[in-house]
Amino acid sequence: MRPTVSQYAEALESMSKEGKNVQELAKNFLGFLKRRGESDKATAVIEQLGKRALSQLGILPVTVVTAHESDDATKQALRNQAGQIFPDKTVELRYTVDTSLIGGARFSTDETLYDATVATELSALKKVIHS
Repeated sequence: MRPTVSQYAEALESMSKEGKNVQELAKNFLGFLKRRGESDKATAVIEQLGKRALSQLGILPVTVVTAHESDDATKQALRNQAGQIFPDKTVELRYTVDTSLIGGARFSTDETLYDATVATELSALKKVIHS
C-alpha cells in the first residue's frame, strides 16, 4: 500500500524538524518518488506542506467567490465577514469571480463551505414558502 500525500507531507515535515538539510532532503524525496513511480505526487505533497505550515501559524486560506470583481470596500466587508465565520484563525482571502452567481459570496476552505449567495437564499426562501 502506498503512502498518501498527507503521510508523505507529515514524514517530510518530521524529518525537516530533525535538523536535516532541507535541500538534500527535498532532492532525496523527489528521487524516492521517481523510483516508486509516484513523481506525480510531488506537487500535491508540497502543497500539503504549505497548508500544514499555514495551519501551524494559525492562518486559514479562504477562497471567496463573488459574481463580479470586488472593489476595496467590498473586499474589506468580505474580510470582516470571513473573520466572523472563522473567528479563531487569521484569514487569508483569495478572490475568484463566478459570473453565474446572481450575487452574494461563497466562502470555502479545504474543509468548510459557507454559501451566502443569493441563489442559496432564494432556495431557502422557496423551501419555507412551499412547506
